[in-house]
Amino acid sequence: MTHPAHSRAIPSIPRPDRATVQPRQPVIQRALRKPPPLAKLTDLRTSTAVYGLSVLDSRGRVADRRLLRALSWQPGQRLSIRQGEHLIVMTGDDAGVFRVSASSLVFLPAVARRWLHLKTGDGVLLAAYPDDGVLVVHPPAVLDQLLAELHRKALDGESR
Repeated sequence: MTHPAHSRAIPSIPRPDRATVQPRQPVIQRALRKPPPLAKLTDLRTSTAVYGLSVLDSRGRVADRRLLRALSWQPGQRLSIRQGEHLIVMTGDDAGVFRVSASSLVFLPAVARRWLHLKTGDGVLLAAYPDDGVLVVHPPAVLDQLLAELHRKALDGESR
């Protein structure tokens, strides 16, 4: 039983009449309904690139097994690594010094992390180009630069 003081503070909610309540559809019928149409962004693609996001671990490794599969890179695959302008480019190379790890992780050497001012926990954008066998690593600063103008234009006039 409710205390009299509580009954004044908590208003009673009338129960709906059973005749006015619509019965719920069975779960199967709800699941079979068509989802709303989605925009077809696939028509806008101009590249066969495969993208992924990864976080740099404490040993300088990044992981995205889907991208490695797209590149057909297996554990032990030798890689060469070079610096581009604000990015790292990795390619399969039989004479490469670095390798894909046994657990399908890609190691970014300390010198490469310094090129991009990367530290443990930083997120990176990975772009795989399967036709060319290339993996490109982009640091957050580059993403900020690339997206800032696009976002500014898209949000222009909207309250922030």
